Amino acid sequence: MGRMTDLIDTKSRWAAGNVFKGSFGGAAVGAVVNAVLFLVGGAMTSLSARFDPSAAAPGDLKLVAVVLASLVPALPAGLAALLVGRFAKNPATVFTVLAVVFACSPWAARPTSRARARASG
Repeated sequence: MGRMTDLIDTKSRWAAGNVFKGSFGGAAVGAVVNAVLFLVGGAMTSLSARFDPSAAAPGDLKLVAVVLASLVPALPAGLAALLVGRFAKNPATVFTVLAVVFACSPWAARPTSRARARASG
């Protein structure tokens, strides 16, 4: 009986509504924390820097970019969590392993084709 209860509990925790609430809730918290760190860091030092050495002119890091960088990955991560939750017996472990592998892979840090074209001249 305990196993059936665990199975139902696992399925309800990994339901679409719960997964997206969790992913967007985490993204919102991350966006707020990153925005606060951005504003505190901006008050302590100048954030005007040349982030792309191949760019023609220095660019300023904007608050909007910081917030979007926290929010945008929530959708694919939520979709991946939903798929893992549907097919895996232990979705939390599988998703964690996939997330770590993705974050540590060279593909995650690979520059876009636009950035490569700009760097090559």
